[in-house]
Amino acid sequence: MGDVLDSSFLYFALGLAALMGATMRAKRACLTPKCPNVAEIRGYCASCAGDRERARGSSAARGYGHRWRQLRRAFLRAHPLCEECKKRGIVTPSTEPHHQVVRSAGGPDTWDNLQALCHACHSRATVAETTRGRGAEIPTTVRY
Repeated sequence: MGDVLDSSFLYFALGLAALMGATMRAKRACLTPKCPNVAEIRGYCASCAGDRERARGSSAARGYGHRWRQLRRAFLRAHPLCEECKKRGIVTPSTEPHHQVVRSAGGPDTWDNLQALCHACHSRATVAETTRGRGAEIPTTVRY
């Protein structure tokens, strides 16, 4: 009887954890070299995640201040539809301007260097560029 009670309690506890959204993943070490802590936030411990965020700087410090927000707003108002979706015959509102030549490579904040994309297409373009380099085709596979 004790074994039945113990196993039923285990199933109850596992079911309760699943209902509460608890993950049953193994703890992993922080991705920062020589950090002995356990990862909590996107592969980093709380201390290292905070250090990374501070080192990244604010959006204004990275060049996305008031002037960029004005340019972004005007560009999206003038280009209301996603250009990649439009090529595929889909009507989707644009939500993000995409730099065709990235700012870190000297790309200017001008309208001829921007492309109006929806969030999904912008994410695909960013992944394509970071994994395959600039000039890579934006994948058209859409997963919902």
